[in-house]
Amino acid sequence: VYENLDSDLIDAFSPAAYVGLNASGFDSMTTAADVWASAYANFENEAMPMWRHWTEFATAENKRLVYYEGGQHFTPDPFRSDQPYNQLLQDLQTSSEMYALYTRLLDSLQALNQESLFMNFSFVGQKSGKYGSWGVLESQYMQPPFYNTAPKYQALLDFIDQGATLVENNWKMPATHQLHQNFPNPFNPQTNIRYKLKSAGLVSIRVFDLLGREIEVLINKRQSGGLHNVQFDGRNLASGIYFYSLEIDGKVMGNRKMILMK
Repeated sequence: VYENLDSDLIDAFSPAAYVGLNASGFDSMTTAADVWASAYANFENEAMPMWRHWTEFATAENKRLVYYEGGQHFTPDPFRSDQPYNQLLQDLQTSSEMYALYTRLLDSLQALNQESLFMNFSFVGQKSGKYGSWGVLESQYMQPPFYNTAPKYQALLDFIDQGATLVENNWKMPATHQLHQNFPNPFNPQTNIRYKLKSAGLVSIRVFDLLGREIEVLINKRQSGGLHNVQFDGRNLASGIYFYSLEIDGKVMGNRKMILMK
């Protein structure tokens, strides 16, 4: 269950069942307390909450919620990676643990600058329900009827190579050095760059412009093997395409492209 997951392996969460509010009696920017109160009251009566939208970003456990298209599966590549990785999906859809998750999620709704994401929240199915199709998180308004989904939660974990497995919290050291696609991408002005080291070494993360000129050295030090993350801030740069590289002990292990869009 959720408590057995290593939070360092989780890039972001993508919710699959949503909480709805009655369209009357609330301001356009609803609080987390309003959402939870409505969901809790309806679930006690095993009734379906009403439809509602608002425009706020949300975080859960200090991880960002990410957009994905509706349907039975995630999009093939929500982080726009050009590498043939699989996303390891931990699907949590069992009884009481689910509601604790939603409590933490709904207590941490946050607005993020002027950006907005339209969320369609609707708990459907009874309190005892365990299974159902995925819900939907869209960037545009959706009208009723509600989707027939039981309460569920999905955690989108870090990229795992083909054939790799993860059992509860027993994460293994990567077999190769790996440089991941930055997220978000495009970005403004900050983005995160994640990489894995199969062993300790002298690590350099460097950023370049289209002409190959070095813009910034983000990391230049010895690091242990495992999963690492560094943030890049492009607030003083012009919009455009930039590149970043991973060097280990003086050898370039990978390069990737990122887009700064202001």
